[in-house]
Amino acid sequence: MIRFFTLAFAVLALASQGSSLAATQDRDVRPTVLSISRVIDAETQTITITGYGFGYNQPYEGDSSFLWMVDIQGNGTGWWRAGCPQQYGPCGTWLIVSSWTPKRIVITGFANGMWPTKGDLVNFFIWNPQTGRGTGAAAGMVR
Repeated sequence: MIRFFTLAFAVLALASQGSSLAATQDRDVRPTVLSISRVIDAETQTITITGYGFGYNQPYEGDSSFLWMVDIQGNGTGWWRAGCPQQYGPCGTWLIVSSWTPKRIVITGFANGMWPTKGDLVNFFIWNPQTGRGTGAAAGMVR
């Protein structure tokens, strides 16, 4: 009986050590984007960014230090940003983020009257809220 408890304790200790190692490794992972769904010419739309190392964040509408978009071909409007961090001044255009997990971020639109238009090239930049690691980037052409 004592052997069983000793063995069980050893297994639990190793499992615990393994999860600590995994948590440490997760902190070392920079957000990496594997894909971005289609971006369309609309204020309300669903943009899904998939990858890993994104961390967790609550749904929000507004600006963030962890996710922002730059529209670099503004079809006559010049380049502009959405959801950008406060150190760059408020962007004026907010992102509406409905879901944020370590492997997927879902944006369901833009707020405050501006959104990418057909033919624009947009870049999304991502930092992990728990670790501050970044930046993962994804680019797409608006259709």
